[in-house]
Amino acid sequence: MPPYPLEHTRAHTTSPSLPSALNRLADHIASQSQRFFAPPPAVPVPTFSMDPYTPYSESNGYIESNITLHIDNALTRHTRTQHPSIAFPILYDTTPPPPYPYTHAASAYSATIQLYSRSAQLDSAYTLSNRFGAPHQPWCRFGCHCFETAHHIFTECPRFSAFRQSATETLRDTVTTTLETFNLDTTTFIFTLRVIDELFADSPSWPTARSLYYLGVIPPLSLPSERMQSITALQQQRLCRNLAHEFHFSAIHLTARIWGIVRRTFPTFSSSSKSPKTLTLPNHLSHIISSSSSRLRISYV
Repeated sequence: MPPYPLEHTRAHTTSPSLPSALNRLADHIASQSQRFFAPPPAVPVPTFSMDPYTPYSESNGYIESNITLHIDNALTRHTRTQHPSIAFPILYDTTPPPPYPYTHAASAYSATIQLYSRSAQLDSAYTLSNRFGAPHQPWCRFGCHCFETAHHIFTECPRFSAFRQSATETLRDTVTTTLETFNLDTTTFIFTLRVIDELFADSPSWPTARSLYYLGVIPPLSLPSERMQSITALQQQRLCRNLAHEFHFSAIHLTARIWGIVRRTFPTFSSSSKSPKTLTLPNHLSHIISSSSSRLRISYV
């Protein structure tokens, strides 16, 4: 026997009983639902067509937005990930660089170095080794115990310590003369000279504590405003512009000097007989392999 009793109610009867009255009401509602006093809205004629295909990205799925904008954003993310040395202008001094070395100079050597450095195309030993393998070895050609990257050459390599020190001293003298012209106090002198001393090396003066002067950028020159009340706003702008130009001139001049020497110095770890995946160990690591073997197969990034 079913858990709920079933009871048959005769339909379309005039019985005054409650089941019959409810049955007549259900019939009435069902009949009235077939009549529309207002017709339903018409389906509009299609004014568009679907693309025959939809671009797909493994990281974002189906791309329904502007494909050109998506590609630009993807390339930007890839560049930031693969080449973290590229400078973001918003983090550094926003003063426009002096136009002379880029528009009037007989040689565009400084601009060329910046172009290749910013695009991670500067032909350092590390870049050539990653791209072509042997016979190019990634070690610093001046005997340093590390890979020859652009950052190492311009900020760390001891071969150019004297060049960096000379550029620092020359810039200190030039900036000191500029500050004396505006009759500023000792605090401004100390702040500016501290930035100069840390310009060509990794230091807290840089937004990311990583010197990028060889990319044509300089750290923000936020001079203490409470110490510059003795000069007008126009003089403050002129002072900041002059300092930025002096910093920029010194940076690109040092970069050109260093890279000129690098280009004239041939790497010592180069041999055309090596296979594409063979890495030659530098002298300070040669003891970890036997004397009969001069090569070691190793994977590096």
